[in-house]
Amino acid sequence: MSAIQSGTRLVAALKAEGFPLPDHVRECRLVMTAQQAIVLQYDIFIGADDLARLGRALVRLADESTP
Repeated sequence: MSAIQSGTRLVAALKAEGFPLPDHVRECRLVMTAQQAIVLQYDIFIGADDLARLGRALVRLADESTP
């Protein structure tokens, strides 16, 4: 796996082109391999408002994986 471009400059360039990124994107990476499609990975800040939603989502995953 190789990162072609990464960082905040990539985020700025994608936003300038109108690429749909979630709010609060901090950094992203463009990753390519010979065996798979181009993958865009990104990091976002999780604020206090999102923390409760994140916790509920994790509980939901735990509930779904419990037999």
